[in-house]
Amino acid sequence: MSVQLEGQGDDSAASGAAAQGSAEVEQQAELRASTRDGWGRNAAFGSAAAECRRIADLKYNYYAILKVARDTPHTEVRHNWSRLRKIVAADDAAHLPLAKPASALCDAAFAVLKDPVRKALYDQCACRTAALEGTAIEDRDRSPENSDQAVPKLVHRVLNCPGGALVTCCIFVPGLVISILVTGLMWILVMPFRLAWRCTRGCLGLLDTNRVGRKKGMEGEGRRKGQEGGCLRAPRLDISVVGVAHGDERGRMLKRTDGIWSRIGEVEAHANGEPG
Repeated sequence: MSVQLEGQGDDSAASGAAAQGSAEVEQQAELRASTRDGWGRNAAFGSAAAECRRIADLKYNYYAILKVARDTPHTEVRHNWSRLRKIVAADDAAHLPLAKPASALCDAAFAVLKDPVRKALYDQCACRTAALEGTAIEDRDRSPENSDQAVPKLVHRVLNCPGGALVTCCIFVPGLVISILVTGLMWILVMPFRLAWRCTRGCLGLLDTNRVGRKKGMEGEGRRKGQEGGCLRAPRLDISVVGVAHGDERGRMLKRTDGIWSRIGEVEAHANGEPG
């Protein structure tokens, strides 16, 4: 019996919390809708001090600063910027400490929202247009739910703990030193193999050189022996007698041929050092 009553109490508490949460969500939605209805050309701006404080609280929520939406026409954006600029940059607001930053944020908001390219880039990282309180772009990018790369919990704790930089140095500096030492040791171990490879290549190159030299020497020796044996020397024929005897064109041709072969023999004899 008591267990059943406890279960009913838990269910009623859960249902009450759910109803309260849904009521809060509905209230926020109604408040945002009413605020959204007041944006655009019909937006209402307060005094200079109130607007400076509001802009300072909104930080970089450019839509909320100018009280416009993403689909608000450019003419209404310019109209709201002109109205807000006159309020925060008036002479009676010059003594306010937040007047100058508010004026700068107002101009920056209009410069971004009037440019389609910059507006598209801003929409990718800016907060929602219907939010009542602004969220800085830097704060939104730092939040874990909007981060593209998840940081490991251990690294996050190490970086956020006091002295995290010192701990990081103590971890990474020894690792760097160890990697350098291992690289040097591997280079020393590989050096004998590199020397052996170089020696092998040198020996192979020397053998190739000797083989080519012997081949050229054999060719030169054969040429020299052939010259000594008279293989390249043409026999000197007394063609003049034949030419005179016959007295024809054939005799003259043979005589010229004999002169050419005689000249070749003289050149070879001079090259071999034989007396002329």
